[in-house]
Amino acid sequence: MKEYFLKAAPETNGERLDISIFNFSKKENLGLSRTRIKGLIEQGSVFLNGASSAKAHQKVKPEDEISFSVQDKL
Repeated sequence: MKEYFLKAAPETNGERLDISIFNFSKKENLGLSRTRIKGLIEQGSVFLNGASSAKAHQKVKPEDEISFSVQDKL
C-alpha cells in the first residue's frame, strides 16, 4: 500500500476534496479517476487534517493536510 500526503495550497480554497486529490493524482501521474477517489474516501482511506470522516464534496481550505492510501498495483 502506498501513502500520499499533500497540503492544500491557497489557490485551492473552497475546492472539493475529491477534485484536490484528482488534481494531485494528475500532477503525480497516479492515474486515479474521480470515481476511484470517491471510493477511497468512502472506504476511509482518505484523511483530512487527520480525520477519516471526510466526504468527497467537503471543501478544502489553505493549509489543510490531506493524506490517502492506495493499494499497490499487482
